[in-house]
Amino acid sequence: MLTKTSRCAINIEQLNNGGLMSNHGMSRTRTYRTWTNMKTRCLNKNHKHYSYYGGRGISICEQWLIFENFYKDMGERPEGMTLDRIDSDGNYCKENCRWATRSEQVLNRSQPKIYKNKSSKYRGVYYSESINMWVALLCYDKKNKKIGRFKKEILAAIAYNNYVVFNGYPEKANDFNVLIK
Repeated sequence: MLTKTSRCAINIEQLNNGGLMSNHGMSRTRTYRTWTNMKTRCLNKNHKHYSYYGGRGISICEQWLIFENFYKDMGERPEGMTLDRIDSDGNYCKENCRWATRSEQVLNRSQPKIYKNKSSKYRGVYYSESINMWVALLCYDKKNKKIGRFKKEILAAIAYNNYVVFNGYPEKANDFNVLIK
């Protein structure tokens, strides 16, 4: 019986030698590139985005280290969709992943660390030093709804207003004639 370590070593060796994974015929597909990118972000400490994935503890379930298992669970990557973790702080596994549009993914990002030392004069707008941007955020019914990130404070305030008004939230929109503190 193989141990977990030796089995992974064999899979990586087979992969490197063109063995196990070369038979599926999908190495040039969007789905395969998505799978390899997922693995690289989580496992390669030299990858530029490792700190946002593997570096903060995001891992891949053991089954998904083999492409065929990933493909069996997720299927072909639909046009215009990307791999999304439902819980952005959770791991890559069947229960926590879906195909999503870019706009769906943007709303599902980890909450940026918001600092109070650069408060906004607008309701629902906060400055995040970690991303050097203004964040529009609706706090409603004990939940935070991330509206977007903006270079300018006023754009975040306009986005907040539009979101509140067009989605029928009872929250007050910003009155640009009277600024709040």
